[in-house]
Amino acid sequence: MKRLKNGLDKFLSIGRSASSMPPKSCSVVDRETMIRQNGKEVSLLELFFDLVFVYAMSKITGILETTAEGIITPYTFFIYYVSILVVLQVWLYQTNYNNRFSAGRWYENFIMAANMMSILFVSNILHRTDLQMTNTFNRVMIVMLGGISFLYFMQSRNNGVGSGESRTFSYLIFSFVIIYAVSSGLISSGACINIAFFITVAGIFTGAFLPAFIRRNFDTSIVDFPHLTERFELLIILSFGEVVISVGEYFLPGKISLASVAVFVVILLLFGSYVIHNHYLIDRETDTRGIVLMFSHYALVISITMMTVGQSFIRYTGMNNKFFTVLILAGVIMFFMALYTNSVYYEHRMWFLGEKLGILIVTLVGGAIMLYAMSGYGCLMGMIVISLGNFGILLYKGRQVSCFLMKV
Repeated sequence: MKRLKNGLDKFLSIGRSASSMPPKSCSVVDRETMIRQNGKEVSLLELFFDLVFVYAMSKITGILETTAEGIITPYTFFIYYVSILVVLQVWLYQTNYNNRFSAGRWYENFIMAANMMSILFVSNILHRTDLQMTNTFNRVMIVMLGGISFLYFMQSRNNGVGSGESRTFSYLIFSFVIIYAVSSGLISSGACINIAFFITVAGIFTGAFLPAFIRRNFDTSIVDFPHLTERFELLIILSFGEVVISVGEYFLPGKISLASVAVFVVILLLFGSYVIHNHYLIDRETDTRGIVLMFSHYALVISITMMTVGQSFIRYTGMNNKFFTVLILAGVIMFFMALYTNSVYYEHRMWFLGEKLGILIVTLVGGAIMLYAMSGYGCLMGMIVISLGNFGILLYKGRQVSCFLMKV
């Protein structure tokens, strides 16, 4: 009922939208207030910003395509996780700023465009660990984080809502600029190379999870949760885009089979589960910092990549089927675990015992099928059991919430 009312209000306000737009001469604070009152929409520049990450995600996924003796080595996994955290960190920092403060100022757009070019560049050097590329990486991170720190600093000078929070964020993000500068200086001088590598990696891991450490500094009154959820939806769509590209190989002329259909059905079920979860279960009007939403999507993106790579390799001879079966199973479990952590935002939060048991049973049964068969078809059958079972439970939960809201 709440969504129906919000949708009706939005429809009725269309005619008033022209008169409600702020005049060109209005101050920055007035424009921010107007945006906050009317709700923030995803801008075209943000959508273009996401397109850059399509390229970045494809390059990072390519890191996992390097195998040794039929498996992906721990070192390759480490490089992948470091790389994905770099890209997600920049995306999250930029998205958090846009969500809270962006009002389309010229310097905001300029820095966002500069970060796009930086991401394109850094995507091509993340897989390299030689000294020259590490130093180049440090300098690119200085540019990107320095730009975002500058945005928060400029916001703190407006003396509007969240100016104190902006000042804190500006200083904290700039501290990472100093960290990367120190690492770059050590590499350039040729001294303490191992320490420089450690500083860079520590900066990446700490920076990626910075919002969790400073979550109490987030003012919930300036968090536009509907906008934030929509931004993460688009991120997941980009991730599923990589899956679709991979699955396209199943539909080559003369190679279409039952497995082709099964793989596509699994993708639809996974995506459908996310849609039900995000559109019908999450309360977008809730007052929250969105921290759980942010970091659960780290896990969602990584899990989708694990399933994509695993499904690509398990079809080929000479690969370790056991390894890639476990990789796919871990990806599926991580996907639904990350999805369910967002139940803290559900409109009807109660989970009944039957629902919990259902999730556990379908996961155990599907996992057992995958581990027992250790083959491409067995893996597909197990994935269908897990994804279909969880999709059904989420669909039931969605209807349960709809009935609950109709009674309110």
